Amino acid sequence: MDFSNPDVSDVVDRTRTRMDRLSDDDVTEDEIEKADTVLAGLAYQYATGESDHVAVLVSDTLAEQAIGDVLDASGAGDGVTVVEGRELVNELENQSVDKR
Repeated sequence: MDFSNPDVSDVVDRTRTRMDRLSDDDVTEDEIEKADTVLAGLAYQYATGESDHVAVLVSDTLAEQAIGDVLDASGAGDGVTVVEGRELVNELENQSVDKR
């Protein structure tokens, strides 16, 4: 990740702050998964640089919402799809059942 790009660093910081606000005291800012905030920065970097579209797979709905909110606010949201992993697995299972 290009931390020398101030916009990338800003997205990481704003994602951590957004996750903290969304957590309603369930999680402290120190307990927020750093990988989720880094994924937001990487998604921003690629969506505003060398990729037409970026997909981010996360493990919880809080991260999904926070990353989506921050990327939308930063202007990169149209180039990024954020998916919560359990949601994806359920959708794939439903498609499999429908094909039977």
